[in-house]
Amino acid sequence: MCIRDSPYTSLIELYQEASELYGMIHARFIYTPRGLALMHQKYVGGQFGSCPRVLCEKVPLLPVGMSNEPRASWVKTFCLKCGEAYAPKDKNVNLDGAYFGTSFPQAFALVELADV
Repeated sequence: MCIRDSPYTSLIELYQEASELYGMIHARFIYTPRGLALMHQKYVGGQFGSCPRVLCEKVPLLPVGMSNEPRASWVKTFCLKCGEAYAPKDKNVNLDGAYFGTSFPQAFALVELADV
């Protein structure tokens, strides 16, 4: 198939569609055993930040989407201890929340933190 025959009228549209596809694949991957293990390393390392509430004692946060639909909302960070979702501290984080899904923190806790 030639690019001229493509339904995409510009390379920008093609890039946007490819980015969305990659994000949706990521949303599936993080639920696999390997994906959960990689996310566990990031969780333990505190890569997603820590809960700002004093009573949560700096518990690490996990990424979560407010919708499973692409382009519905930006990613938030979720505290497993208090159950609150927060806007990421880094204001440059413009990730679609659908790339993580609405139930990732709960699934992560069931699988990775079951023996804690």
